[in-house]
Amino acid sequence: MEFLTRSFVSAHSRMVAFLSSPLAKGGLQGGLSRLARTSPDPSLIRRGEKKSSDLRRNGTRTRIRLIVVGVLAVSLPVLPVRADALEDFEKLETKMETAFDAYVDALAAHDRHNAEGEHDTAKSPKPGEKPKDPRLAVLKKMDALAQSTLTKPSGAGIAIQTFVWSAMFDMDPENLFTRFERVAKYHADDSGIADVVAMVPDVYSTSAKPADWADGLDRIAQSTKNKELKSSALFATGLLHMNSDKLPLAKKAFQRVVKLKADDESVRLANGFVFEIGHLQLGMTAPGFTVKTLDGKEITLKSLRGKVVLLDFWAMWCPGCLVETPTLKAAAKRFADEPFVILAVSLDDFREMLVSGLEQKHLPGIQTWDESGRENPVAELYNAQFLPTWY
Repeated sequence: MEFLTRSFVSAHSRMVAFLSSPLAKGGLQGGLSRLARTSPDPSLIRRGEKKSSDLRRNGTRTRIRLIVVGVLAVSLPVLPVRADALEDFEKLETKMETAFDAYVDALAAHDRHNAEGEHDTAKSPKPGEKPKDPRLAVLKKMDALAQSTLTKPSGAGIAIQTFVWSAMFDMDPENLFTRFERVAKYHADDSGIADVVAMVPDVYSTSAKPADWADGLDRIAQSTKNKELKSSALFATGLLHMNSDKLPLAKKAFQRVVKLKADDESVRLANGFVFEIGHLQLGMTAPGFTVKTLDGKEITLKSLRGKVVLLDFWAMWCPGCLVETPTLKAAAKRFADEPFVILAVSLDDFREMLVSGLEQKHLPGIQTWDESGRENPVAELYNAQFLPTWY
């Protein structure tokens, strides 16, 4: 009998999605990465690190700046923001873009100077010191403008975009919750808040307890009359609780999404997490399955009994998966003499693309593929909604 055991990857990760996200038009969805093993020995695999993640369906990674521009295009023009306030905010956004470019250039120069062993005090801070961040001064002015329009419905867009700028670029994370609370308290019924709601599970920080963030999401769910937004707030609450290992609360939130029936996709995703909470936790029996290698050989989970199995759901089109390649290679090398195997389940749509990529990347482990591609039944069974997902 195979059991799910302690994971060495357990972290939320920063992930960007296009505005067509099925759960919240225009936002991010938190990614969960779990590693479970079919071995009773918790010492074989040590803790690892999750670096990035990509949506399995209806999403992709893209440049953050494009997303911010896209969110702005959705949120601000449709909101009745006072003309002078909007003009002031647009000017601040232009300054923010300039400050962002300057900061990136300063970081690059600093890294280059360190690499070359040279230091120009006029261009770069001392080694070990980061350049001053000019974006923070602009963000402070955005906060002030959002605060000045706090009690006015017309200020919703400004408050929302101020949060988005801060969250997207990880600026001033200590005050991120204050920006979120500003939106949740005064603009909870605004449709543009969907951008904020979908980001919370991925960007919440230590500036407040997860429970406080969850309370804000619940306030939004209770305030809005928009069924889709209510569903998104509840789903984000579920992800937030999962990231905090509060599974009973997560299950309750996902069950509310299912009961609400805002759309088929949100119901399907929520049901997947309800199943995960009830059947894919530590110490539970790992669901059995059969997969095929690239040469057509069938492999069952049962046939690997006695070995530590790292079940890796991934795809060649997933940048975050490729980022993890060194981690997988290191694990394979470290435990080469141990009863350890990486079982990779590809969600690639085309076998030829997968084979070509494998020839270049030389990925470790047993590589499997199914013509169902992103609809892989084993991925469905293990609720691999985000890539990479490790068990």
